[in-house]
This record gives sequence, structure tokens and C-alpha cells, in this order.
Amino acid sequence: MKHMLLSLLCIVCTSCVSYPKDISIVSMSFYTDNSKNENPIEKIKVVFSSSDDLFNLASEIGGLISADAYFCEIPSEVVNISSPFIKLLNHKGEIFLYETDWRVKDQYEKRMIPESTKRNKNQIYYMNYDLSIESRDVCFFVESRNILNIGFRSNIVTVDGAVISNLINSRVSGTDTLRGEQ
Repeated sequence: MKHMLLSLLCIVCTSCVSYPKDISIVSMSFYTDNSKNENPIEKIKVVFSSSDDLFNLASEIGGLISADAYFCEIPSEVVNISSPFIKLLNHKGEIFLYETDWRVKDQYEKRMIPESTKRNKNQIYYMNYDLSIESRDVCFFVESRNILNIGFRSNIVTVDGAVISNLINSRVSGTDTLRGEQ
């Protein structure tokens, strides 16, 4: 009986949450993050928009909000490309602008995957990659979950590998920002 009530509560609560379906990328820019005392880290700043207040949606369910990016052709693999952190930039009328960032490369030694981030139960290590050498299509979404695993996941936005390659190559010419690419 207790499990049935919990299942019913999950169905009712999930149906009350609005799901953002209009996430789109507004701009992307290459930069070098020197904020750590380690080696500089090359990153891509991703500014995206939504008509939903994502932080408000997450707080309605008692969850935290995060961004996730992965290589579209291998969604079952875990790639540590994105920072899970999202920052609200501003709110213009009915449009909210947010920012997150992606690492250009991860060539460290293989690292164990925490159970909570596994996309595949057999996945053991994070994949290493370098987008400056081999650009790939990247899929991106925003999600929020609470302790009962109730939450939302936005639409998935695909960024073509050629767009990422052009962005990374533009760092030499000084033209860092691509606008309106999706």
C-alpha cells in the first residue's frame, strides 16, 4: 500500500511540473579559464535561452538544476564535457538567458564514474576527448531531479561538430563568438 501511494504521488507531482521545451543556444564563445592555480583550461561558453524560469521550476520540485552535454553519436557513454553549473544572466520579457560552459578537451587519466552519473550500468570510466583535434556533434539539455527522482528534462539541442570546430579554430583569428547556431 505504501509503495502504491508513493507511485501515485510521483505521477501526480510529475504531471504538475512544466517541462521546458524551448531551450535554444543563443551564442557560443571560446575562452581560456585561468581561475584555477592549475594549468589553464580551454572552454566554450554556451549562452542559451528558455521561456521558462528554470530555477523556479527546479525549486517547485525541490530539485537542483544542471546542464548536461554529450557526444550525440554515443549517448550511452559518459563524457565529462559540460560543467553542471548554470548561471542566470538576465531576464528580458518572457525570455530567460542562461550560461554554462563546456571543456574543449579532457585528456587526463581515466577516472572512475560515480554511480549517479552512469548512462550505462556497465560504464566504468569517463571517455577522454579533444574537440580541437576531432570535433563531434554535441547534444545538450537541462534537467532537474529531487530526492524522489521527480523532475524534468528539457528538449535536446544539437550543436553540429563543424560549428564547434569553427569556434575553436577562430580563437587564432580573434573571432570568438558564433551567434544563433543550433
